[in-house]
Parts: sequence; C-alpha cells; structure tokens
Amino acid sequence: MSLPTASIPSGPRTLAILDHRRECPVEYGEWFLDRGWEVRTTRDLEASRTLLEGDSIAAALVFPLTLKPDTLEWQVLGELLSPVRGTPWLAVPWEDAPDRAMDRLLTSHEGLADWVRNSTSAGEAGSRLENLLRVARILDASQSRAETLEGQLIRDHKTSLFNDRHFRTRLNEEFERSARHKSPLCLVLLDLDDFKGVNDTTSYEFGDLVLRTLAEVLRK
Repeated sequence: MSLPTASIPSGPRTLAILDHRRECPVEYGEWFLDRGWEVRTTRDLEASRTLLEGDSIAAALVFPLTLKPDTLEWQVLGELLSPVRGTPWLAVPWEDAPDRAMDRLLTSHEGLADWVRNSTSAGEAGSRLENLLRVARILDASQSRAETLEGQLIRDHKTSLFNDRHFRTRLNEEFERSARHKSPLCLVLLDLDDFKGVNDTTSYEFGDLVLRTLAEVLRK
C-alpha cells in the first residue's frame, strides 16, 4: 500500500461532511463543532469536489450515493481523498448497506479510511476519525525520518552533493536510458585546480568551505 504524506493542518481542523444522501444527523456536525472543529457540509458531488480541492481539509465524513468503486462518485472522490491525497475519510453508508460492499470499497482505495453504520453515535465516528488522523501523523513522521536517512546515505556530508554511491546508480540508469532510446550520453568531469595547495596553505576547515562554495555554484 502506497500512502502519500499526510499534511496535518495547524490550528482549528476542518471537517468536510460530504452529505450526498442528505442523511447526515445534525448531532454529527454539532459534536465536531463542540470540540473545536470547523465543519463544512456539501450536498452534491460537484460541491464536494470544489471543497476537497482546497488544502485545508483535515478529514472527511462521506455519506455516499453508491458503494461501487468504479462509479463517477468514487472516481471523483478517489482522486481527492486518501490514498491519493492525505485526507483521511470515514464512509457512512445507508442502514442496510451490505458489509461486503463496504469491504470492497475500502479495499479498492487502500488508504486512510474506515466506515461506520449511520446509526453510529457521533462520538464513535469522531473517535474513528481521530484514530485515522493519529495514523496519518505517524506515517508523516516516519516518512520524514526515512527521507532524512536516505539523504544521509546518498549525499556527501560536507557539501550535500550526491555521493559516489548515488552517482554510480544514476550513471547506470542513464547508460540504460541512452541505450534504450539510442540517444547520446555525455559525462562531464570537473577538477578543482590546486585544491591541495588550499589545504596546505590555510586549513582543512577553509578547504571544506571552498568545497561547499563550489557545490553551491554547481547547484545554481
């Protein structure tokens, strides 16, 4: 399962209630409002699309018209909710909706999602969403740590340029690309003149500064 990094908004959180069936109990909105959430409700798919395309939604409650993942409703929502985006969501189907249909829907999306019956209390629904948000924060922190560790493995600690390990990987990739597309490949070798003299006549700390400065010039 591939999940995007979940962007957790700071300040008051905004809950999107996508009430396409117009069956959302009033107490749902009131429960979240009482706990400091901002609640925004939509009644149709186009309004839901507009709302979710913004970046300020922390989580969503979805009262769908259908549970079939290949329908227009879920094709649109699937591009705007987890796992494509980092917005956890909780589906609330109608009373006699089959469990199997809900399981198929969640399996088809494989994101930060869950479902509850429409008879579920607002407190229970809120707890489920809080759990999804907690998982989102854990994933966000884990991915940040992984990116930091990866950067340490493939970058030189003095200049932050890619190191020999990464260079060899990329060189192989470019040779394969050149052969596949039958396109020319150019390799540029750079040498810093008299760099040994810099270290010998000043200090290794100053030599490191020279390397960092050169690295910045190359990046620009």
